[in-house]
This record gives sequence, C-alpha cells and structure tokens, in this order.
Amino acid sequence: MKPFVSTEIHLNGKLYFCCPSWQKTPYGEYKENSLEKEWNSELAKDIRRSILEGSYKYCDTDMCPFIQSGDLKSFYFLKPEERKLIKEAKKSLSLKNQPRELMLNYDPSCNLSCESCRKEKISHSTDSEEFKISRDLTNKFTEDFFSYSNGEERTLNITGSGDPFASQVFREFLENLDGESFPNLKINLQTNGVLFTPNMWERLSKIHKNISEVFVSIDAASKETYLIVRKGGHWEKLLQNVEFLKSLKEKGLIDRLQFNFVVQKRNYNEMVEFVQKFGQEKFVEINFSLVDDWGSWEKSIYREHAVWDESHLEYGKFLALISHPIFELPQVYLGNLNSIREKALILKSKELSLSFRVKFKLNHFYKKKVKRYLNFIHWGFKKLVSVF
Repeated sequence: MKPFVSTEIHLNGKLYFCCPSWQKTPYGEYKENSLEKEWNSELAKDIRRSILEGSYKYCDTDMCPFIQSGDLKSFYFLKPEERKLIKEAKKSLSLKNQPRELMLNYDPSCNLSCESCRKEKISHSTDSEEFKISRDLTNKFTEDFFSYSNGEERTLNITGSGDPFASQVFREFLENLDGESFPNLKINLQTNGVLFTPNMWERLSKIHKNISEVFVSIDAASKETYLIVRKGGHWEKLLQNVEFLKSLKEKGLIDRLQFNFVVQKRNYNEMVEFVQKFGQEKFVEINFSLVDDWGSWEKSIYREHAVWDESHLEYGKFLALISHPIFELPQVYLGNLNSIREKALILKSKELSLSFRVKFKLNHFYKKKVKRYLNFIHWGFKKLVSVF
C-alpha cells in the first residue's frame, strides 16, 4: 500500500514511496515543487502500475521485508478504505487523496556514529547549510501536510535518517507541536534510545496523546558488541530507557514498542540472546533486518559483514543459528531474513532425515550382525551338545 498512502522526504529533496533500500527510484522532487503536484507525477503513476501488475520492477525484492516475509496483502484482505484507493488507482493511477503517512528522512543528525550507517558523527550546527535545508523542509512539509488534514487520521514518522532527539530541527518541531490541535495525528518515533529519557518524554508533553509507535535500534545483546556496532552509545543508559519505554507501553501511553536488530557479521551470534533479553514480554516486538549497503563501507567490507551470502565463510554457522526455534515466537518479525530461515529449516530437515536414515541403516546392520553372531553361538552350542 506504500505508493498509495505514504511518502518519504530526504535531505536532497527527493520523494520516495518507501525506503530507498527497498525501492531505489524517487518519484518526485520536493524542494521546488509541492507534495500535491509530485504525488501524481508520471513516475509515481508508473510505480503504482508496477505494484498493481505485480511486476515490482522498481523494488528490490530481496531486501524488501514485506515481500520477503509474505506480508503483502491481497486486495480482498485490505481495509475498505484501502480497497477504495486501489480501485481509484486502477482507473488512472492518479489519486485524489494526498499521502496520509509521511516519513521525515532529511536530517541525518545523530548522537551515534555507527559504521554501517555513516563514516563519522553528524550534527548540523545552526549556521550550516544542511541545518537551513532541514529547517526549510520542515516549514514546507508542515504547511503542506497539515493543510489537507481535513480531520482524517495522519501519521508522521520521525526519523529514518538519524535520531529525532539529536536533531535540533526535529526535536524543536516535536517539542513545539500542539498535539491538541491535531487530535487525529499519530507520531511514530525511530530512535537509538539513548536520548529518549524520562526527561525527554516530559519535554514532549504537548504530543503525549499523539505518540503512537516507538522503534528502538539496538543491534546487540551485550555491552561489548553494542559498543562496537553502536559507536558512541551508552549501554547502561540505553537499558534504563528501555525499561522506561516498556513502562509507557504497559500503561497504554504508547501503542506499539519495537526493538530493532540489524544483522551483520559482528552481531549475528547474539540474535537468540537478543530475543531472550529484549523480547520476553509479549507486548513488545522484535524486528530483525539485514544490514544494507549505505555506502559508508567499502564493497569488500560490506561483503565481509554479509553473513547471509552463500559464499561467506560463516554462512553455515549463520544458517544453523537462524533455524533456532526462538524465531517462531509471535513477537519476532524476521522481515527480509524470512527466506533465509526457510532455506535453513529445509536444510536442517534434510540433515535430520539423512541422519535418521543413516542411524536406521546402522541399527539394521548391527541388528543383523548381532543376530548372525547369536545364530553362530546357537549353532556351536548345538554342535557341542551333539558331541556329548
């Protein structure tokens, strides 16, 4: 449903229907044009056509977690309003509605400098060109997005590019937004969790009723691994904030709480432990995904971390781990690791079947040998009796 309801705004002003790692072609340009104009561009319509036809020619089907997990719903399983949109799109591929879901991905400011994401820490000062661009895009989207709300439910996701609390632009936007003026607005927060303290929660008091979903990227189950893959992080503070967020979820103050784990060579051995440590409560969700090539690593280094590649030296170990039964828990979502787990389970089944057959043949062989040995002893005993 992404091309029919969602859009993402990136720092270069490019508009995407979903994550550029999954659908690499932007459908429009936002700096100079309006969201309303670009929403039905010729490229936007062709992307929608590819979805309706089932070709998904603009999508990376190997990396898309919705395709890999089989979560793409058929027409008859969609909500009534979604079916209405699809019917409308089939006629002209143009949509009268404006996007009801907006992801803000244009400020990469973050308190961490994870190597899989960036080469150095990014924090835009107020006098930088990047800060000006982020601020201008915020003002522009605010005018666009809230002008056509019409009382319908809208969703803002902040942010897939950095951390919402490390970005001065996003933090000030969240702190100053009057949630009561937009009762049908839902806000989803993507964060590394280090800055999401009880104090920060209080600073967001104006939008407490609007905050719906919180996604926390952790990527490790131990302090040692965490300090490697989440460079600049603070393990003890993170764990304190995780408990605080769990308390918010238990009290019903947020609708959804998800802990994320991006799989790579340096942390895949902790996948099982991660579920055990952060996913014991059924009211939380655990999400795994494969580390993507964001260009921060050399190609050779990225391949070194891609343990799911069949040519990788640790591929066999990875398959053995991903077949663990803990990943069957309902609160665990494997996304684009689903097809890999299926392969691992098939191989494990074949190995168990082969092992059973080998054991059966060995047992049969030894039974025959023992039987022959007993027959020989019996024959010898009869011979001995006949002599006497």
